[in-house]
Amino acid sequence: MASTNINKYSFGYLAKLLLLNMIHLLSFVFPRSKKIWVFGSWDGEVFLDNSKYLFLVVNLYFPQIIPIWISRNKTLVRKLRKRGFRAYYVWNLKAIYYCLRAKYYIIDHAPCYRNLFSPANLWLSGGAKIIQLWHGIPLKRIDRFPPTNAKKISLFGKVISKFSPLNLVNVKINSYVVAPSNFFGKIFSSAFNVPETHLIINGYPRNDIFKISEEKRIFNLEIYELIKKYKENGGKILFYIPTFRDTGSKSDGGIDLEKLEEFLEANEALLVIKIHAADSNTSIVNVKSSERIILLPQDYDIYEILSLCDLLITDYSSIFFDFLSLDKPIIFFAYDLKKYQVYDREFYFNYELFVPGPIIFNFKDLLKGIATTMNQKEDKYKEKREQLRSFVFGHCCNSSEALIEEIMKVS
Repeated sequence: MASTNINKYSFGYLAKLLLLNMIHLLSFVFPRSKKIWVFGSWDGEVFLDNSKYLFLVVNLYFPQIIPIWISRNKTLVRKLRKRGFRAYYVWNLKAIYYCLRAKYYIIDHAPCYRNLFSPANLWLSGGAKIIQLWHGIPLKRIDRFPPTNAKKISLFGKVISKFSPLNLVNVKINSYVVAPSNFFGKIFSSAFNVPETHLIINGYPRNDIFKISEEKRIFNLEIYELIKKYKENGGKILFYIPTFRDTGSKSDGGIDLEKLEEFLEANEALLVIKIHAADSNTSIVNVKSSERIILLPQDYDIYEILSLCDLLITDYSSIFFDFLSLDKPIIFFAYDLKKYQVYDREFYFNYELFVPGPIIFNFKDLLKGIATTMNQKEDKYKEKREQLRSFVFGHCCNSSEALIEEIMKVS
């Protein structure tokens, strides 16, 4: 019976793949306008990350461009339209029109060869230029994943996916990748299999967010105002933002929530927790928010409130690179470091020498490390953060405007 289900799934996947490749071939006949830019984020369900902030800047300061947000989340589309943005459901007729006419597709996650939709419906992108902003500066290695559910589809399906016109032409020839410096450009060139001539060396739009008014950039004022009020009353704001594990292992690090809450109470601190959207195998996702702990929804945009954070706690998440611009302390809670490197991801750097903050391996020491950092008179890692910020961000000023100008040069 299990084999039959797999065969049915394989046939359905293959049929969709063949149809979408035919649609993609047809999309090459449509003329493209450099004034029309199509945007999408992650799997098309969310309004997040570099795509979001570049979209906002284009809307605010570049009236000559027609920015279109494409999503398969109808609720999100309604919210964006209510705020005055051009947003359409993926197979809406206007969405199809703009996707067929857009010269530029702005995405920040994996293109179509990983799933049948993609961040902005690349199946309609024949002849357009795909601008890959990506969603994080790589500390851990970027894997080239096979198509979604590749183990379930037939060998024929895998071959069609790999050698489809979309992959051979658009993803391989018409893709451009944005990197914050020449060093990381070489990493992205290898990871995404694009030539170095298709790199755009530029800072990330999401690091320009503070130039956009709160009214325009914050979509969840309730959480923002709650944390801001706590900070204005003298409380310390701690963020815990771990990454996910490819192996599916838990990312809670043996945290004792009861002891944690007692610690926060004693130190007049508020802990904001944001679990990676791909991580569901952690007990933290079931924690209930309290007066001292706020658990953010997995699709919440952490960059809306990042500036309110006094101390970041993370493990191997690339968010610490962005946090460098705020010049505040970081603690690295690497409780499974050796296991992670062997079974999950390797690093591009020597982790223990590279990160600009204390590395802590268990929950008991984590509480001690937080207390020490919060009460320190001298910031021992300030100089290392400054050096790393300079190394990572070769371009860090007016990133969005500069990037838009660079994209306009791509033809």
